[in-house]
Amino acid sequence: MKKGFTQHQVFTKQELIKRKFSIRKLSAGFTLIELLVVIAIIGILSSVVLTSLSGAQDKARKAAVISSLQSIMHELTMCDIDGGFGRTENPIVAGDYICVTPSGTVNTPMTNHTATWPNITGIGGTYGSARNAFSTGTYSYIATVNGATITCTYSTQVCS
Repeated sequence: MKKGFTQHQVFTKQELIKRKFSIRKLSAGFTLIELLVVIAIIGILSSVVLTSLSGAQDKARKAAVISSLQSIMHELTMCDIDGGFGRTENPIVAGDYICVTPSGTVNTPMTNHTATWPNITGIGGTYGSARNAFSTGTYSYIATVNGATITCTYSTQVCS
């Protein structure tokens, strides 16, 4: 035998056909263990995705409630300029007027101020109370969503 050469076995055509057939037969599908491992991996990945999606839904609900509460600030600013009062009866009820007459009754809006407290229950929120008066500079109102309390303060025009 010459140096550097590897001796190969020579097969007949029939032997080659037999070998190819037997190799195909052995690798025709997946084993049960391989399938179970793939199913387990898919299950783990789907559970991770579902838990992260539920957290995203909670954040989206909170953002929607904050957006609704923040929109009330514009009406409160106009109400303050026109000499009206923010609602202080507790708890706040969706559909009640935001800006009321100096007498403070819920069903008597200031002239040209017919905006009402938006319904936030459809997006997972509930109103709490409104506190203080515009004149004190500390008028605020509260809502909760998913157990988190959101406080909006008129003087800073911030809901958090």
